[in-house]
Amino acid sequence: MVRGLGVCFVVLMVLGVAAVPSTARVRTSGLESETAPRALVTDGACAGSGIDLIGGPAIIAGGDAGFVVVAYCLLLRRLPDPGGLAYWRAQIGDGTSPVEVVRTLTASEEYRGRGVTSYLDALSRLTLAEDRLQEREQRAAAARQRRMADGVRGDAERAAEQVAQERLAAEADLARRLRVRTEISKADFDARVAGRTTGRTDQVTPALVHEQRDGAGQRINIVYLHLSATRGVAVSPGDRGRSTVGTWAREIGAAVAVNGNWYAPYDGPAVSGGVVYGGTDHFYTALLGFTADGDAVIEHHREVNDRVDDRVVEGVSGHPTLVHRGVVTTDFGGDPTFTTRQPRTAIGLDATGDVLILVTVDGRRPGAAGMTGAETADLLAGLGVHDSVMLDGGGSTTMWIEGKGVVNTPSGALRAVGNQLAVFGD
Repeated sequence: MVRGLGVCFVVLMVLGVAAVPSTARVRTSGLESETAPRALVTDGACAGSGIDLIGGPAIIAGGDAGFVVVAYCLLLRRLPDPGGLAYWRAQIGDGTSPVEVVRTLTASEEYRGRGVTSYLDALSRLTLAEDRLQEREQRAAAARQRRMADGVRGDAERAAEQVAQERLAAEADLARRLRVRTEISKADFDARVAGRTTGRTDQVTPALVHEQRDGAGQRINIVYLHLSATRGVAVSPGDRGRSTVGTWAREIGAAVAVNGNWYAPYDGPAVSGGVVYGGTDHFYTALLGFTADGDAVIEHHREVNDRVDDRVVEGVSGHPTLVHRGVVTTDFGGDPTFTTRQPRTAIGLDATGDVLILVTVDGRRPGAAGMTGAETADLLAGLGVHDSVMLDGGGSTTMWIEGKGVVNTPSGALRAVGNQLAVFGD
């Protein structure tokens, strides 16, 4: 989870800083600085940090050293040790920007361990994120009008504010991608499934229904899962290596499993037990992940993120996005992989986020033609899916159900795949 988002901005806003006479000097934990363009930090700003207040507030010298002292004082509530001061002065001298200094300090374990309360839970819904962002922007504007524009302090505050604004924007984006699960009853789940099935169905468990459709040159397997009635979702760990679908699921006692990421060796990131592995996000990958609370984090394949949302504890990536916020995707980037009929594996969630749907489409044999990307998207939309992504297909397409084994017919020998997504029973 993103920790301390916006904290740097809040800390800097509450500190009182003012100009001081040009003849003042300061003792700071054994460091003595000649005066230069400077900032004054009020009593209490670095309480317990070792600042020796001389007749009241401490005077911090200007220049690169002054910037580093102010940044440490405001962000870490202490003065830099001599080694740290020398290091950052050298870094700034070599061209490191104030923003990078502040970004590095706020990413440190020391800063994160200060116990600053995260706003992330409060911003888990988009409307709350937007309200909080607007509130902070208003507070920031009011604070800017009150504070004095001093050289060293101004640089530190502007750098910190830029970092804070970047993080606020990232927080709002994370909230936008979060699908908070609305738990439904068993009766509601049964009614939703009954309204979507057209083939042979089997109530494997109270929370798992398996449907098999044959006809019109297709063979399709569909699993409907009542997520809040299960024990959750799991993705095989990255250090496990390749194995056939179901092998790992049997080991952990799962109820159903399908193949996961496109394997090259991993196209896009995956998450198992909170550990991120695999490839990086890029223009043509989409993550579908789950938080510890069972909520979903859903990305479109056109979204590129430099890291996986910290809330995701289990997740797989695929491409392309098939359905996004209830709208069928037709943008496959001209990828010929999706203009021909092939075996397919897809995963999706309905609008409540409490019904998970797994689909495999057989192909490359008589009576099982496979589907194009557009046909697969239409199939998922017809099942009531609100968000869906395509997983690896072709010879990797495999669905395993406890007590039944592999229920589809893979196009060739059962393949060892890079990872698997499994769901536990009720």
